[in-house]
Amino acid sequence: CLNPFTCSFMDMQFPNGQLRYVAGDGFTTRAFLPLCRGIFQAHAKFPGEKKFSYSFKNRSGGSITPMVQWPDKSFSLGTIQTLSWKRCGLMLQPALQFSICPTFGGSRPGLSMELIHSVNENAGVVCGYSHTASPSAYASISIGRSKLNGSAASSGLVLRVDAPLHSFGRPWFSIQMNSGLEF
Repeated sequence: CLNPFTCSFMDMQFPNGQLRYVAGDGFTTRAFLPLCRGIFQAHAKFPGEKKFSYSFKNRSGGSITPMVQWPDKSFSLGTIQTLSWKRCGLMLQPALQFSICPTFGGSRPGLSMELIHSVNENAGVVCGYSHTASPSAYASISIGRSKLNGSAASSGLVLRVDAPLHSFGRPWFSIQMNSGLEF
C-alpha cells in the first residue's frame, strides 16, 4: 500500500532509518547518523514526542547517552558500564552491566538504576530502582528471544514484577511473549 491514508500499516526502511505508519497511531520515524566516534539518533512520533540522542562508547565497554525529549522538555544522561564479560563463541559479550540515568525537567524527573545480568545466551535477569514522583523497584527475568538476550532464540518470554515503594499502591506483574519468524 503506497497511500498512507488508505492502508492500515506501512513500513519503509532506509540505510540510516525507518518510516512507519500505523492507522490510528500516526507516523513514527527513526534515523541515525555516525558522528565523531558515536551515533546521533532521532526518534519522532507524529503526532507526539520527539527524542534526540547521541551515544558514545568508551574502550572499557561503557556508553554515555545524553538525550533531549520534546515536547516534554526533559534532558536525560544515560550511562551504562560493563562490569564483567563472557565468551560467546569467538566474541566477548557483556555478562554484568550497571546503568544509571538521571532525568532533569519534564513530567518525570528523577533517577533510575539497573543491574543487568546475562546468565547465558537464552536467559537474563534485570533488577532496577526508579526514584521519580512515585518511586518503585522492579525485577525482570527474560528467557529466549528478547532485547536483553540479543534475540538469540525464535521465541521468548519476559516476566516482570514492579513494586511501588510508597505505602500506597500494589505490586503488579506483567508477562510479555515474543516470537520471530525467519525466512
